Amino acid sequence: MIAVCQQLRWPNPPASPDPLPVELAITSPAAGAVFPFPGTVSGTIAGAGTVIVLDDTSDLRQVLARIGSFFAHESCGKCYPCQMGTQRQAELLARVARGEARPTDAADLVELAGVMADTSICGLGQAAPMAALNAYQHWPELFSP
Repeated sequence: MIAVCQQLRWPNPPASPDPLPVELAITSPAAGAVFPFPGTVSGTIAGAGTVIVLDDTSDLRQVLARIGSFFAHESCGKCYPCQMGTQRQAELLARVARGEARPTDAADLVELAGVMADTSICGLGQAAPMAALNAYQHWPELFSP
């Protein structure tokens, strides 16, 4: 639940190839905000039926590290791009969350996401980098050293 005084920061369906734009923010049911949001592009999916909603007091670096850890744990290991990609992503996001980002981390994340999307056998490997890429698109400073 988001308190009235808090600003919504990131509505994100974690496994969606089409993350929801931040501008389509949930304010409160009393204010008339609904899901799907008015203006949402037809055909946009809500991932696995979940939406992560964070306010401005959330540390996005920590959230991304947790999401990265989740995907690394859930990878079955059947295909190498997903098995190794989710592990490398989790390591990169954990390093960023500790405040130890490297100058190449953002570029490495984008490259890793492309390889995973193009070569993973199943949707888990293809979806694993979506939350981090969405965050990078909106807040590239999160990945700066």
